Amino acid sequence: MNKSSRENSLFLISTRGKKGLSAIIATLLIILLTLLAIGIIFVVIKNIIPDSSATSKIEEVSIWEQINDGDIYSIEVFRTPVPDGWLVMTKYYSDGIATTYIPDINHKWEVKNE
Repeated sequence: MNKSSRENSLFLISTRGKKGLSAIIATLLIILLTLLAIGIIFVVIKNIIPDSSATSKIEEVSIWEQINDGDIYSIEVFRTPVPDGWLVMTKYYSDGIATTYIPDINHKWEVKNE
């Protein structure tokens, strides 16, 4: 057995006369890899960013009483009784929502409607 026939028997596929990938196939592979990377990044970011429905879950569980009508500085204030006090939620139209606990053991806080 000569050297060239031995080399051919070791390799199942001969690379003689074959050219590299065509430009179209290479471009499609790059596009496919890019889309795959974008999908992976999207899934990772979606799992890192907190769910924006957390506020709506709080609103579903509690009964919120509106304290003001939202005319002053575009702010609405709500409250709900919790053990030993009040949970107060402030909705800012431009910035979002803030929540605070106000201690009031006997729930004596009265809202004056003007």
